Amino acid sequence: MGDVICTFPAVLGLRENFPHAGIVYFTAPEFVALVRHSGVADAVFPMSEYSTFKFCDDLFDLVLEPTLHNGRTGADGRIHIVDDFCAEVGVTPPDRQPRLTIPRSLLKRVYAQISVNGEANGPLIGIHTGPTWAVKEWADEHWQELVCWLTTTHHARVVQLGMDAHIYDGPRKVKRIEGSADFVGRFSLVQAAAAIQACDLFVGIDSGPLHLAGAVGTPCVGLFGPVDSRFYLPPETPSIGVVADVPCIGCHQRKPIAHWGSNCPEEIACMKLLPVSKVAEACDALLSRHYSKARRPATMARST
Repeated sequence: MGDVICTFPAVLGLRENFPHAGIVYFTAPEFVALVRHSGVADAVFPMSEYSTFKFCDDLFDLVLEPTLHNGRTGADGRIHIVDDFCAEVGVTPPDRQPRLTIPRSLLKRVYAQISVNGEANGPLIGIHTGPTWAVKEWADEHWQELVCWLTTTHHARVVQLGMDAHIYDGPRKVKRIEGSADFVGRFSLVQAAAAIQACDLFVGIDSGPLHLAGAVGTPCVGLFGPVDSRFYLPPETPSIGVVADVPCIGCHQRKPIAHWGSNCPEEIACMKLLPVSKVAEACDALLSRHYSKARRPATMARST
């Protein structure tokens, strides 16, 4: 999901270069609705239909299948994933921040659900704990401590989002974090985007929902370990990447890559040693800059 979202600026760059072209976007079936709400393409189809189209030689003048190089370098070193996709198709985007437009009616409905009809006294904070690759997950006890701190220090209403499934491993039950409202598995992908937009702050591991937060403009704190946050945080939405103080941090950007999936020669020290205090500090910083009760009605007006 994160990779799909990060292609949107590249497609907008194509639109600017070819203003009269018809742009057709193929993606996995579960992401079709996301692309439609991005407004970057004239038509969106599931990849299952690509084989039908690709043999029509006279249908497309140009077919692009961008591949993420994950480490493409620029003048100042490695570049952001958004810039990587743009370089792959040879465009400069008019806007580097991927964006989604959520219908206001849906946003209001979801906001009423997760905020108990708008009666939250403190900030409304969304969290995403996984599941994802083991090397990117943060311990449940750390999440528990963070939620306890958010509810006692900031009087926040915390909502837990996500799915009880791993993209490759299939169904996997997510640990529910005590003190948070359980909305795991309750929303479609577009509804989840609405829920994140309705939040005053989003805190999540390095995964698709973090990119959703950037695309709907919600300030976010990302928990990173094997991947360097500088290349994956939303480029223009307020965000902070938090990492542990370990020498092997960002090993995924090294050559050769020192891990993948569940394999890690350092026993995933980057995530195990990421302290709750650093995540709390990042939450404090973003809440102090971007949250106020008076802003909440404006939150409802962020979409059209």
